[in-house]
Amino acid sequence: SNSFAAAREPELLASPGGGIPVPIRVEGNNIRNAASANLTAGLTDQLSTMLGYSNTLYDYEKEGIGSLSSLLDRTEHLFTANLRWQALPTTIGILGYQYGANSYDEDQILGLAVTPGGISAIHSDARDSVSHYIYAGADHSFNSQLNGSIRAGAQITDYDNVVSESKVIPYADASLSWTYRPGSSARLGVRHTRLATDV
Repeated sequence: SNSFAAAREPELLASPGGGIPVPIRVEGNNIRNAASANLTAGLTDQLSTMLGYSNTLYDYEKEGIGSLSSLLDRTEHLFTANLRWQALPTTIGILGYQYGANSYDEDQILGLAVTPGGISAIHSDARDSVSHYIYAGADHSFNSQLNGSIRAGAQITDYDNVVSESKVIPYADASLSWTYRPGSSARLGVRHTRLATDV
């Protein structure tokens, strides 16, 4: 699958001084492209495996120190390997691992730092990170129209260019999908994970 979005001056929300959020605009033609591929293969009658890869590219047009381009231009890679066990006719148990890598544009400058040797530039790739997701979960079909999915575990993130220690947080992903007519569905979900930010 592939999803491409291009926007001219997309709206963001900001809270200057901690007050009421006001709409602001981001100048430029900004793009995001998300592509993914998954392969599921049966190992036995009850056990199967799912392998997947997804790639997301963010590119903001306006450049310069402190711009959204310097803060958020990046490529995200995510590799997935799941073992799937058909526990019941309507329930599949999941044991999974994901490896994620966020690579920022090394040509962009976040800011300047004063060091004993003088002034040096801090490049965006200082924010590069790799994450390991370890989780268990289940996919359940309540009926022909309603399906649920849940994953829970831990996310371990390393920022090798900044600090040497790993950051560990809980990881969770849950959703409900309702097929209200053939070919049409609605999905509601919640996810807790570490994401890229402009802060």
